[in-house]
Amino acid sequence: MATWGPTASGGRSVVSVQATTEAGPPADGDGVNVNDVGGFDLVVEADEGQTLSGTGELVGYRQHESGWAFAKDSAVTIDSSANGQRRIVFTGWTVANPRGFVAHLANGVGVSAGGLRLYYYCTTLRGVRA
Repeated sequence: MATWGPTASGGRSVVSVQATTEAGPPADGDGVNVNDVGGFDLVVEADEGQTLSGTGELVGYRQHESGWAFAKDSAVTIDSSANGQRRIVFTGWTVANPRGFVAHLANGVGVSAGGLRLYYYCTTLRGVRA
């Protein structure tokens, strides 16, 4: 089961520790709070000493008052360009509707051994690190 918590930089930015495949949807309290967030970078990191093998995807979800829902436009494919890398970043995510929560869950993400972490580094609507 994925766990979620603040990053070392604090604010809205969060980290999720995940297995290579997680069951969705996320639980209440999971994800990154995007209230007043203008955008974020998403970093995928294999466990220490391990590398990504360039397979799988991150399934996107959004949560509003009605609960979590699959967000088809938020899926991220981990392709062969990630093969052998420990970290990859997906930059420039814009939050079109800055309220609620956003989360991604691993689905068949290949790593040499172990699991992975997802880091969400957020910026406010005013361009300030959040």
